[in-house]
Amino acid sequence: DVRLWQFFAVWRLRFARDEILDRGVGSDDLLGVTVNGKETPELENLLLHDHDEIVIEIRKKAAAEGG
Repeated sequence: DVRLWQFFAVWRLRFARDEILDRGVGSDDLLGVTVNGKETPELENLLLHDHDEIVIEIRKKAAAEGG
């Protein structure tokens, strides 16, 4: 079994709820994760499966709320 954090660790890239790659996640940001089009609360411990489509998105709260 391989977790998402392990996938990024191969390249020694930061991958956590407070920073993804070189992008910090602040209190005014929303972090969204979808797997095959369905939202999930998992991030670091997400179990990878063949052919999964994983989308990780960081947006400003105001933009997400339409403002």
